[in-house]
Amino acid sequence: RLTQAATMLRALHAVHAPIPAQPAMYVNELDLGLEELRQARKLSPTSTEQLRALALAWRPNAVSETLLHQDFCAENIVVSRDDAMWVVDNETLRMGPIELELARIRHRWPMSEATWRRFLTLYGGDEPSPFWHVLARLRGAGMRVRNQLPLAREAVDKLKDLLRVGRT
Repeated sequence: RLTQAATMLRALHAVHAPIPAQPAMYVNELDLGLEELRQARKLSPTSTEQLRALALAWRPNAVSETLLHQDFCAENIVVSRDDAMWVVDNETLRMGPIELELARIRHRWPMSEATWRRFLTLYGGDEPSPFWHVLARLRGAGMRVRNQLPLAREAVDKLKDLLRVGRT
């Protein structure tokens, strides 16, 4: 089923030809998101600067956007009795960088390191840089903090974990 999932995601990403985007808009999103969590006192000024430095050390020089699901994970894949797979929860479809989608999948869909590597191979992609991992975690943490949702603290802690690991 991992093969089917990777193939479905690749097919979704191929629906729309990639279009160039400005990397600066993602750097701006990074800065605004980090500042939001700092202002909410969820990140210290030191953690804010460390996360920014980690991300910016891996800032992309070029970005291409294509159609993304934005919530591609096991719980949004339905398998029928005849083993056909369907992706649901499609209201979040929008244009964005594939690397951001892959980073979000890595953090949203629990899988072992070996399974993750296999998924990337089946998908035909590379490990996203730390820039995209920080931004993916930042989006999730910011949304939970902003909306006072359960697990907000856990989401912020997972963002901080990127500093301990140094990459992903």
